[in-house]
Amino acid sequence: MPERSASSNLDRDYVELSPHLCCAIAPDGTLQDFNLACSQTLERDRAELQAIPWWHWMHAEDRQNAQQAMSRCCSGERVEIVTRIQPPSTATIRWVSWQLIATPEGLILAWGQDITAQKQTEDELNRLFNLPVDLICIAGLDGYFKRLNSSWLPTLGYTESDLLAQPFLNFVHPEDRESTLEAVAQLAEGKKVIDFENRYLCKDGTYKWLAWRTTPLPSEQLLYAVARDITSFKGAIAKREAAEAALQESKAELEWRVSERTQALQHSEAQHCKLARRESLLNRLTRAIRNSLDLDTILQTAVEEIRALLQISSCTFIWYHPGEAEHLAYWEVVKEARTPDTASLLGRYDALAIGSLTQQLTAKQIVRVDAVQEVSDRTQHHFFNSLGFASVLALPIETHAGAIGVVCCTHNQQNRPWDEDEVELLQMVRDTLAIAINQAELYLQTLEASQQAQAQTQQLAQTLHELQQTQTQLIQSEKMSSLGQLVAGVAHEINNPVNFIYGNLIHASEYIEDLLRLVKLYEKHEPTAPPEIEAYQQEIDLDFLLEDLPKLLDSMRLGTTRIREIVLSLRNFSRLDEAEMKGVDLHQGIESTLMILQHRLKPKGAYPGIEIIKSYGDLPLVECYPGQLNQVFMNILANAIDALEERYAQSHYVPTLWIQTAIDESQQAIVSIRDNGPGIAPEVQQCLFDPFFTTKSIGAGTGLGLSISYQIIVEKHGGQLQCLSQPGRGAEFRVSIPLRPQSAIREALPTRIAGSASPVATAS
Repeated sequence: MPERSASSNLDRDYVELSPHLCCAIAPDGTLQDFNLACSQTLERDRAELQAIPWWHWMHAEDRQNAQQAMSRCCSGERVEIVTRIQPPSTATIRWVSWQLIATPEGLILAWGQDITAQKQTEDELNRLFNLPVDLICIAGLDGYFKRLNSSWLPTLGYTESDLLAQPFLNFVHPEDRESTLEAVAQLAEGKKVIDFENRYLCKDGTYKWLAWRTTPLPSEQLLYAVARDITSFKGAIAKREAAEAALQESKAELEWRVSERTQALQHSEAQHCKLARRESLLNRLTRAIRNSLDLDTILQTAVEEIRALLQISSCTFIWYHPGEAEHLAYWEVVKEARTPDTASLLGRYDALAIGSLTQQLTAKQIVRVDAVQEVSDRTQHHFFNSLGFASVLALPIETHAGAIGVVCCTHNQQNRPWDEDEVELLQMVRDTLAIAINQAELYLQTLEASQQAQAQTQQLAQTLHELQQTQTQLIQSEKMSSLGQLVAGVAHEINNPVNFIYGNLIHASEYIEDLLRLVKLYEKHEPTAPPEIEAYQQEIDLDFLLEDLPKLLDSMRLGTTRIREIVLSLRNFSRLDEAEMKGVDLHQGIESTLMILQHRLKPKGAYPGIEIIKSYGDLPLVECYPGQLNQVFMNILANAIDALEERYAQSHYVPTLWIQTAIDESQQAIVSIRDNGPGIAPEVQQCLFDPFFTTKSIGAGTGLGLSISYQIIVEKHGGQLQCLSQPGRGAEFRVSIPLRPQSAIREALPTRIAGSASPVATAS
C-alpha cells in the first residue's frame, strides 16, 4: 500500500476503530476494503468477506433490495436502506441502517449503523399498544385518527385504514357529535383529562356505546384516548328503566297512549309533509351548526332555510344594540334571505322609531302579527307599512352573554296568518340557534385566548432564546418553583372535598347502622314478609347487602385516609409558604418525597419493587429552604431508582435503598442515600455535577438535576454534596448541611479538580 499522509493515516485509523460497519465496494459487489467492525459483526475473516459479494451479507429476503440500492447508487444517487444481517454462528438477526455513496473512482462507500436495539424497542411498544382489550387511539385536533390498536376491528368491524381515512366525527352518532366536539374543545383549551360517552357506528350499521378517557398533548396537537365498550351496560340500564316504567303505567295510561297513537295515524298527508319539512329543516340546521362554528355561516343558513320552507318574502336575523343611552339604541339587520322582488332590509334602525316593539322583543316576547293593518300601535303600524310588511313574526333570542337577537319572518304581498305549527317550528329553530350562537361565541373566545396565548408564547420563546446561554440553571429553578405551586394548588383543591367526604363518612356510617338495625327489627317482629317484599329481598340479595355495606364504608374510609396522606405529602413537598430559611424536620421532607415516588417503588409484574431501609438519627430542626432541599432529595432518589431498575433488567436481585441521617462532630446534618445498583464509573464521577451532563438517552434526562442540587446544597446552604461509588458496588450520595448555615454559605467554596469546572465526586 502506498505511503499516506498523516491526515490520511488519521482518517484510516478513525474508520478502523469506528463501531460502525465501513466498507468500499466495487460495482460487482466485491469488497475492496472494510474496517474491523465488519469482521466482528459478521464473524468472518478478511479472506472470507472478500470472497462473497456485499449483498450476500444480508438476510436472503433483503438481498434483492441491497442489489437495487447499489444500482441506484452507481447512477449517482445517495441511497439509504435498512437490511438484516445474520452471523453464521448465531440465530440472532441484527438490523443495520446503511448509507451508500458513489466515489469518483467508481467505488461505493457503505456506512452501516446497528439499529437492532431501536427495532426491538419499536416492536415492544407496538406489542404493548395492541395488548389491551380496550380501544386505544391517538387522534389529532384536525379531526382524524393518527394511530389505532388492534381492538378496533373486533369491536366496530372496521379495519385501521377504514378509520384513518375519515374524520372520527363521521363515525359518531349525530346526537353525540355536539358533546364530542365540546370535549375536544375543552382538551384543546388545556384541560388535562376528559371523561365522556358517545355512540360509534359499527360496520354492520349498528351503534355501540363507548366510554372515553382522553388527555391532550398540546405541543403536538394530539389527543391520547382509551375507550371501553359499554353497550351491554347501557342496554341493561335501558331495560331496567323500561321495566320500572312499565310497572308504573296503569291501564288508563296504556289506553290513552293507544288512543293518541290512533289519532296520530289519522293525520292528513299534508300534515305529514309539514312534519317532514320541519324535521328536514332542523336536520339541515343541525348539520350546518355541527359542521361550522362560524356564526355568519350559521345565521345565513338559518334565514335561507326558514324563508324557503315557509315560502315568505323575507327572513332576517337582527341584533339589538342598547347603546349608552336610550336614544342611542338601535336594531341592526345582519343577515337576510329574500325573494328577488323584495327590497333589502340590511342596515340599522332606530329603536325609538318602532315604538313598543323594542320593549316586547327585549322582554323576550314573541311578536305575532297576522295582519299589519290591524295593529293598534300607531308607531308600529307606521313602521311596518313603511317597509311594505303585510304580516310579521318575530322571535327573540338571548345569548349567554346577554345579547338580544331576533329571527324575523315577514310577508309583503298579502296577509299571511301564522299557524301554531309554524310558530312551534320557529321556536325550535330559535332554541337551536341560541345553542349555536353560544357555541360560536365560546369558539371565538377560545380562538382569541389561543391567539393571545400563542403571541405570549412567541414573546416568551424569544426572551428565553436571548437568555438561554446565561440563565439555564435559573430557568430550571423557576420550573421547579412553578411545579411546587401546581402541586400545592392541587393539594389544596383536593384537600377540602376529601375532608368533606371523610367527615361525612362518619355520619353516613351511623345512619346506615341505624337503618340496618331497623331492618333487623322488622325481620324480628315480622318474620313472615309479604310475597312482594320477600321476592325483592331475594332480588337484591339482602343478606349479602347487610354484610357487605359496612365493609364498603370501611374501604371508603380507608381510601379517603390514603388520599389525605398523599395530599399532606404533596403539601409538605412543595413548601411554597417557606421562601425564607426556617427550621424544619428533614425526615418529613424525605418521607414526602418517598410518598410522591411510591408508584416507582412498589412491585410491578415480575419486578419485585424496591426495599427501603431507613436509619434516622435524632436530628433537631435544621434551618434551610425546605422546598429546595425536597428538590435535592427528589433528584437523588429518582436517579437511584433509575439505576436500580437498569441493573434489575440485566440481572435479577433485590433492589434496595438505604437512607440514613445523623449529626457529625462539626454540627452538620448528614443525609446519606445509598443503593445497590450498578455503581458509577470514575470518569463519569468527574463530570457528575456538570450542567447538561447526563448518561441517559436523548429525551430521558436534561443533565441539570445534580448540577442544580449541588448549587442548592453548596451555594444556598453552605454544605457539601458528595458521590461515593465504585462500579458494581452501588452508589452513595451524601448531603451535609450546617444546622444553621447562614454564616457557612459565605465561606462555602466547591472543591474542584485541576483543569475542570466540576465539583469532585469521590470514589470510595
